[in-house]
Amino acid sequence: MQYTTANGIIFQIGRIDRRHIDRISANVKEPVPPVRVVSVWGDVEEEIPILDDPVYLARMMVYRCELSRRYSAIIAPAIETDAVPNRAEIDDLIAFGITVPDGAMEQLLYTLPDADVDAIAEIVLYQSTVTVRGISEAESAYTVTWMDQPVSAWHVPSSPATYSAEFEARRAAAAQGYNWATFCELDGAEQSSVVCHWRIINKLNWLEVELERSRANTRRA
Repeated sequence: MQYTTANGIIFQIGRIDRRHIDRISANVKEPVPPVRVVSVWGDVEEEIPILDDPVYLARMMVYRCELSRRYSAIIAPAIETDAVPNRAEIDDLIAFGITVPDGAMEQLLYTLPDADVDAIAEIVLYQSTVTVRGISEAESAYTVTWMDQPVSAWHVPSSPATYSAEFEARRAAAAQGYNWATFCELDGAEQSSVVCHWRIINKLNWLEVELERSRANTRRA
């Protein structure tokens, strides 16, 4: 995939082993959004994340920028360009006491605007691991509905357990017959498809059980 920065530098972007990404993600914790309680099925209530909360959005921006900078060393092998770092700019950063990496590609990434680094990192992630974009594309491709509504629109009670994205991916992979090494060899879009498929199956199972229970209660009434 190709990406052109705001100042015209062209990058060819590939993918990396998602296990390198998982090691970084484990050390940088994603902000947790605030929640509101809503009724989702009869007297069942669920906490729904408020994803447009201004404080949460600000924290997510800081989180993504931090991830992007940390990813620079890891994503460097996944990108190619004919451009070279501006030596004068690098020297200015060093003169200000800023620690600059040694590798030419890392130095080039380090001097790009945050928006470009974020965009490049997002593409590498999309091609390497499970992402929101990949999940969304898989949902659109599966076109699974429940009562004429996309199944993703239906809220079901969430588990009180908490776990990392890697743990969820491992569960989804194991449930569908992948060992972890084989799953990691899949491109990011396919990994996202596997996780999305697993999520939808779990949601459908719950909805079907609840529907049957509701019908049984109606028959007994």
